[in-house]
Amino acid sequence: MFLSSPRYAGSACIPACNMAGAARAASAATFSINRNLHRARHELPPGAQSAAPMRHAPAMPSKGDDVNPPGGELPARAALTFAQTFHRQQP
Repeated sequence: MFLSSPRYAGSACIPACNMAGAARAASAATFSINRNLHRARHELPPGAQSAAPMRHAPAMPSKGDDVNPPGGELPARAALTFAQTFHRQQP
């Protein structure tokens, strides 16, 4: 099965309105509108009646203190520890 979105090209940046967080000029970050992207399913297996989409994040920081430290700077990407994670997406 393939999942695609006609509003998002695979290597393009995700529009800010479709993200959970957004940059704010005055300070750190704030919440965004967080609208869902349109998703289309293709090539479902014969007889399939439902699907549970999963998101694979191959480079998710593995420690919470690596993400957005207040008043600090993130270390170089090479110094961060990453883990592969899988998330069940709501259909």
